[in-house]
Amino acid sequence: VEWLSLAIFYSSLEEMKTQPEHMEEMQVYLNRVHQLSGIVFTEGYNPSVKCMKLNLDPVVVQLRPLLIYLLIGLFDIETHASMKLRKFKRHLPDRKSGFRTHFPLSISNELGWNRPSHSCISYWHRYPIDISTKR
Repeated sequence: VEWLSLAIFYSSLEEMKTQPEHMEEMQVYLNRVHQLSGIVFTEGYNPSVKCMKLNLDPVVVQLRPLLIYLLIGLFDIETHASMKLRKFKRHLPDRKSGFRTHFPLSISNELGWNRPSHSCISYWHRYPIDISTKR
């Protein structure tokens, strides 16, 4: 109920309790959830269970050592090189598609190893190997 009150009315549960018309509407939503899923919400409130409020909860910034970012970058380079050695081609959306095409920075972007995917997804692809020619 707390999450629904935040999502639908942008109000806390305490604010909702002071507005009977909103509580009635909330009851309609809960009844609909019960009809569709069979889930019954029991009366009561558990203060140890907190709802995740992405737009209201404080942002916790965590500093990480530069070494972690360097290791991630090395792993990215190794992955791209390994896929390239195995004859995989990387396909990215075209720039004009509006989708993220060249972020985060990677070695394949800088060396021009990518091909347009002509879709909104990026992926790696390898053509089947012909056993008779071993290519």
